[in-house]
Amino acid sequence: MKRLLRVAARLYPRAWRDRYGEEFDALIDDMRPRWRDVVNTLVGALIMQISRLALVPVAAAALGAIVGVAITLAMPPVYASSSWVLVQSGGTSAERGQRIRSAIDAAFQETAAGDRAQ
Repeated sequence: MKRLLRVAARLYPRAWRDRYGEEFDALIDDMRPRWRDVVNTLVGALIMQISRLALVPVAAAALGAIVGVAITLAMPPVYASSSWVLVQSGGTSAERGQRIRSAIDAAFQETAAGDRAQ
């Protein structure tokens, strides 16, 4: 069981083993390990490995945010607008339809002429 506990202790990050490895080996020599101790050591090693690697996702997220802001600032501004036009007129529906089409065509032509002037 002690050998299994030592194997589980080798799963800790190298910095931890360099600092506490000798003390942990001495502790293992002085105890009668049970399965619970092996599982506890495995869980501790897993938590240490995950906490050591937690910096990678945070750094990737920060880098992604910085790249996103840079791309957003580099893009030219694009403006879009929309509107509703309510036209009320008398006459037959065919006459109203023709007047509406004429008004819309005139508005488009006026807008196109203004765009060409700029």
